[in-house]
Order: sequence, then structure tokens, then C-alpha cells
Amino acid sequence: MSLATEIQRRASRAFTKADLGFVSTYDTPKTRPVIFLGPSLKGYEVTDMMHKALYHYLKTRFEGRLIIHRCESDISLAKRKPLIGLGSIAPERFGNSLSVTSFRTPSPPKTQSSLKNDEVKEELDVIFSLLNEKKHLVVLDCKSINYPSQISESALTPIVVYIKIIPKVVEKLMKLRGQKASKNSSTQIFAANKLVQADADMMDVILDEPRLEEACEHLGDFLDQYWSDVTRYD
Repeated sequence: MSLATEIQRRASRAFTKADLGFVSTYDTPKTRPVIFLGPSLKGYEVTDMMHKALYHYLKTRFEGRLIIHRCESDISLAKRKPLIGLGSIAPERFGNSLSVTSFRTPSPPKTQSSLKNDEVKEELDVIFSLLNEKKHLVVLDCKSINYPSQISESALTPIVVYIKIIPKVVEKLMKLRGQKASKNSSTQIFAANKLVQADADMMDVILDEPRLEEACEHLGDFLDQYWSDVTRYD
């Protein structure tokens, strides 16, 4: 079984239960984006520092073959079923993206919820376009995604990369980085604990190497093999 097939099998677990009464808004993309989780919450120095180091490594190793897309909206809302507030919908394909047509007439005034859904829809169209081109590995920089449960049913079926560091080491790193890194330390430690206890089957890659260089090589080799499997018959 190829690596790409194995990732497809894992991703399909999210869709084993029928969503009765709903129409799928998006098809499965031709390639899968990469999302980093851990060691704690994004937006804090220790976690962001590690993500930046991995981004830098990947941009060098996959030069010309990688796009890092920063998500401005909360893509955890992107479920296979319609987004909240869209009612009965039907997908229509235009190029590499899908347009959603509502059967509800007349359309109600825009609410804050529907405006948020529009933002997510627009973000997804961009991401799906990148994924379906099959020209680049796509890494999603999503500040709002911190736990695998947020994307376990995502239409994007991402490759989840977990940077695994035990909470005691996270706490030590915060202290070494100074007062700024220790902001909301209890919240960061709680998140690190929650991630360590998460089901390993929800992750595609777990980086638990003691050295950054080893973790980078592990991730790079995994993505090299995945991309080779995906593009083999192009």
C-alpha cells in the first residue's frame, strides 16, 4: 500500500457515517494539505517558533514545490455537510472550485453567521484550487486550528503533523524564552496536555525526535514519499 493510499484510508474514516439530509459541499481534493499541531497553542512564542523552523526547512527542501497558505478564516467550520445557515444547497463546479447555489428564495438578509460562512467558503475555494492543481505541496498556516478534533471531519482531509513535546518540556522552554513566552502559561500547559493525550490515530505524522534536525528530516522524508506517490501517474 502506497503512502498516499494509506493517507486516503485514514482520511476516509471521517466520512464513514452517513450525513442524512445533507449534500456534500466539496469533493475530496486531489492532494491533501499539511497542517501542523502542537506542541501547544498557536499564537504563543514556543509553538510559533517551532512552526517557523519547520516552515523554513520545508521551503528550502521543497523549493519551487511548496506553498505555505495563511488561512485568515476558521476552516474548522468546513465540514463535509453544508456550513451553518446555508440551508439546502447544491454544488456546481466552475473550474477547480465549487459554487454553492441555495434553493431558498428569497434570500434572507446577511447575518453575522452567514457572513462568516461566506468567508470560509471563499477561503476554501482558494485552498481547493491550489490542491487540485497538483503542482505544489500545500501547507496551511491556520492559527485557529489547535486540536485534531477540529479537523477530523474537514472536507480538506488534511495531513496532520503533530509536534509532540511533553508538557514539562514545554514549560521549561517557556521559562527559557522569558516572560513573553510564559504569557498564559497555564493555558499553554493545558493545551500541551490535551494534545499529548489525543488519539495517535488522529495524526498522520508525529514528530517526537529530541533534535530539530531529526524532526525536519522525518517530516521531509514523509512528504517526499507522499508527493512521489501522488504524482507518480501524472
